[in-house]
Amino acid sequence: MKTLVFLLVLQTFNNGYVESTEEIAHWANLNTCIWYANAITNQAQKAYEIPIMAFCRPVWVNDKEVEVF
Repeated sequence: MKTLVFLLVLQTFNNGYVESTEEIAHWANLNTCIWYANAITNQAQKAYEIPIMAFCRPVWVNDKEVEVF
């Protein structure tokens, strides 16, 4: 069965351009996904030289094939 969930996406940048994009986890609750995205983005801005940005994207998944937190 298809379920709408929120995908936590992590992007790293180099010279202002996206260097890599990684799909981290699927969350049933948007607020939980946003909390993790904000925590990762805020921590990365203060601790690392490589710029990192995290955000949540709505996606439809088969809940029997994908682990949803």
